[in-house]
Amino acid sequence: MVCLKGFVYLARGKGKSWLGFTHDPGLDLTILQREGYETVVSLTPTLPIGVALYVLQELRGLSGLQKRSLFNQSLLQAERLWKKTLQTLSWGLPLVDLEDDSTGSSKTANDNNGNGKISSRRFESKNIDEELTYWSHQAAQILQSMQELPDSFRQRYALHIYGPVRSKTVESELVTGLVDLRVLAETLEGRILYMGEIEKALTERWRRERLSYPTGNLEDMMHLLALVGAVEVFPSLIMEGKDKGRCLRCGQNKQIAVSSCVRCGREKCYYCDGCLSMGESRLCRPLYALAGDEGWIEQWQEKVEPWFKSSATSSAISSATFSTTSSTTSTATSSSSASSILEGKEWHGQEFRESRKKNHRSWPLLSFPLTEAQEEASDDLLKWLDGEKNKEALVWAACGAGKTEVSFAAIAQLLEAGGRVLFAVPRRDVVLELEPRIQKAFPGVSVVTLYGSSPRKYDQAQLVIATTHQVIRFYRAFDLVVLDEVDAFPYQGSEMLYHAVMRSKKKEGSIVFMTATPDHVMKKKVKEKKLSLVTIPARHHGYPVPEPQMILEKEWRWNREQLIFPDKLLNFLHRTVEGDLSQVFIFVPSIFLAQRVGESLKEATKGPPFNDFKGSWVEYSHSRDPQREAKRQAFSQQLFPFFVTTSIMERGITVPRANVVVLFAENERIYDERTLIQMAGRAGRSTERPYGDVWFVGTRLTASMKEAERSIVWLNEEARKKGYLHGSTERIRPLA
Repeated sequence: MVCLKGFVYLARGKGKSWLGFTHDPGLDLTILQREGYETVVSLTPTLPIGVALYVLQELRGLSGLQKRSLFNQSLLQAERLWKKTLQTLSWGLPLVDLEDDSTGSSKTANDNNGNGKISSRRFESKNIDEELTYWSHQAAQILQSMQELPDSFRQRYALHIYGPVRSKTVESELVTGLVDLRVLAETLEGRILYMGEIEKALTERWRRERLSYPTGNLEDMMHLLALVGAVEVFPSLIMEGKDKGRCLRCGQNKQIAVSSCVRCGREKCYYCDGCLSMGESRLCRPLYALAGDEGWIEQWQEKVEPWFKSSATSSAISSATFSTTSSTTSTATSSSSASSILEGKEWHGQEFRESRKKNHRSWPLLSFPLTEAQEEASDDLLKWLDGEKNKEALVWAACGAGKTEVSFAAIAQLLEAGGRVLFAVPRRDVVLELEPRIQKAFPGVSVVTLYGSSPRKYDQAQLVIATTHQVIRFYRAFDLVVLDEVDAFPYQGSEMLYHAVMRSKKKEGSIVFMTATPDHVMKKKVKEKKLSLVTIPARHHGYPVPEPQMILEKEWRWNREQLIFPDKLLNFLHRTVEGDLSQVFIFVPSIFLAQRVGESLKEATKGPPFNDFKGSWVEYSHSRDPQREAKRQAFSQQLFPFFVTTSIMERGITVPRANVVVLFAENERIYDERTLIQMAGRAGRSTERPYGDVWFVGTRLTASMKEAERSIVWLNEEARKKGYLHGSTERIRPLA
């Protein structure tokens, strides 16, 4: 794991100043000196990147610049500094331009082009340097308030002054070549990665394509790309005050811990416990990002190369060696042919870009026709994508209505326009199940699948299928994000995964949330018209979703360790098996109850009304059951009728003839509205038996039970109004 330390500095030139952060002032001066900045003066001791950038953010506040989130801050423009690229330093701040500041006061002005320019208080050099004294004093105060100022620096500390680099030899070491820089940028485009992950991505690419591995120092190369505005460098974790931190990788600030760090040598180095499984996010560890929606690679010659062809660096560039080493050959070339090297090389990024230009009007290719409800929902999504102001849409489908393929027409439209699409799902098994369906629907499209143990995590592709955890490595990469089963674990309630998904889409990108059970926040946004709504209220067979019946018991009776089942329930179970020839999901809220209820039901089926059936009537399972998958398969094959289970079976299992019983339904801690709807959705899914019975059995009627019933009834009523119900509608009850 790489630790990045550096200092906050004041760059100075004739009539202008600039605040920045660097680990090597020579790199900054390579770029800054061409704009008239002559020296760099350190304002702080050497600090971990997380502390240094916090100081820089606070100094921005003192300069009158409104503080913003690091991920959302607008890019600044100042005088001539970034007019050629319309970008600024990722962490720089222009302070003073004496030609524009005639009043000596802090103000924000506009140039002739309407670009905001930040002016600060005017400092005039007398016997002491007022500007340098002011900013170094402010930096020291910020560090002291955070208890980050070393004891040896409490009274005074040296401010080091760095002059411009003029040695051609040194400049040749700083600038390793435009080809290497471009390879690095192409690898990072649309992602936010640690240095170790960047190295793995480069190695993957080298092994697959035999493209040259960059020969320079990767940290220095990243810093140069940051100086020209292409790459953004963030600390994994940034301080928000004394003993307060926020992880910029996963976005949360509640699971921040502290420990000693062997890499930066600090006794107190903060790290994030929330995303620890994805790699250690620390105060001293940098994250590198290159937005996928700013066209840096497509406009490389216009936006990047000019910065390295100035009078200050042209000699270094012209003398640099550009290597495209393979297993047998090595070639050198000059900067004038840098672009042609890459253009002639068949690499995955180039193929990806070429695939974006193809136009496939036949997409999507479906192996089955959409139902009337699905077809209308698909059209509604296209209308939303074309004309709605909202960039977010909710696809609310009845359980078993088939929502995945409904998104394919919208995906096709983005792909045909050359866009990139992410299809995110909660679990690895869903990724593997979706891959062949999507590849069949979109032939010719580059598709990559990402999950915990996927072999190629850094491929560029036009369509990415990924678990929500893998999305954490993307940065403004996708024109459309489709998030399926948004209500499911682990996405539901995860601040980290929400942060990752929202960060993965481009600034002007769109996102589709698909679920059978939207939460109250989504429903509220729909009512406020902040979220566009598309519904699929009917299943493929045209029958209504079975609506739950509320069965209330005064109390649950036990005989020692055995549950005494109400006669009404036993008769219902018997009728299901003997009369309907169906199976029953029996849901319980805990592992303990799964075991107790399962054993109790085994005993109950030995007596009337079951007539002491000699076969296996009952199985039970839960998350700790090593045989749970075998039992799932056996139940799907109709080898036994009663399956007592926890919520692990609320998704991903379908049997052709099923009823549902939810026991202890009053347990709101486990049975919220979404869980109850998913459980009820196991009934009536097949054409063989498109109806079924659903019982919520409890000692009281809860708000979750009522809301689950209302949601099911509402969707059935929507289906009836739109004419989607071709089967029996006798069981549809009007909304209360």
